[in-house]
Amino acid sequence: MCCGSFQGSRAQQQREEDFLKDQDSFRSNAYKLIFEMAALIQEGDTTHLLDEMLHSIFFLGKVNEPTFSPEKIFEDEEILNELKEIFPRAFELFSSHLPRRSPFSCMVDVIVLQEKSEIEIISTLRNLIIALELGDSRELIPSTLCVSHRTDIDDPVKYYGVSMATPCGPKKGRFPRQFVIAACCLCYWDECVAAALLTYFPASRKPDYDGTIQLPQRVRCQAFSLSMARETPPCLSCSDVFGLRNNSQSTSVYGNCGEYESLSKLLKHERDVKEQVQRPPNYSDNKRDTFRRGLGNDLRNWLKDKTFTWRGDFYNPS
Repeated sequence: MCCGSFQGSRAQQQREEDFLKDQDSFRSNAYKLIFEMAALIQEGDTTHLLDEMLHSIFFLGKVNEPTFSPEKIFEDEEILNELKEIFPRAFELFSSHLPRRSPFSCMVDVIVLQEKSEIEIISTLRNLIIALELGDSRELIPSTLCVSHRTDIDDPVKYYGVSMATPCGPKKGRFPRQFVIAACCLCYWDECVAAALLTYFPASRKPDYDGTIQLPQRVRCQAFSLSMARETPPCLSCSDVFGLRNNSQSTSVYGNCGEYESLSKLLKHERDVKEQVQRPPNYSDNKRDTFRRGLGNDLRNWLKDKTFTWRGDFYNPS
């Protein structure tokens, strides 16, 4: 296991958490997530996912209100120095490179590698969130997990994604969630999913562009609550973007739901499914590219409000 000092003492963890009780929930939850992730990963196998999680958390700490540097997240100097030694790039580049996704998404990848079945994966994630003892706080914690897979073959590969677990709320200024949704759209999500989102994001529906998609009938896309043992029907936003059938009147910020990440993974790996995705007859790659460049410019300007100078770089873990 990596990060021996970080994993070595539950009493040490409790002291840290006692100190953090009266602090901003971002700081407390960031520490707990990193501690749990360090306990999950195996040396040389999934350590790159902890590297990616650290960078994503440090970036969000920088653009959060109030801001939290890595030194403010870790009061224990021994832990801080060990992590700096093992993951130097995460500490060096969080002020210049954008994360490709939210921190909890990295943890989902670790759980999926370790567990076998859909039921086990959902149960493990629910139990993990309960064990974090977050109280009323949900900073950095997703509300839903989505699973997508084809239904025309036996024992299909299943692809998992979580809702956008980033700081959000009226006290956070321009929402950090908007930064990460934009980064996912520009760098991480499958191009079909990203093009569909651009129809509605970052502002209202564009009158001269429609990149929405219709999935083949042989695709199952189902979300589950991570706080209660129940399925979560597609919201109106996901119905708009992906053509998912819904009987719900709930809506969410475009790009926020777990369906985006889950379907992106499916379309990246199942080429014949992607070939059957339907787009509107007036869809245009040229218009998509225009709005994609516009989103990049918007993101660069948003980040200036956070004294973050972005030159178009995204973080790739080592």
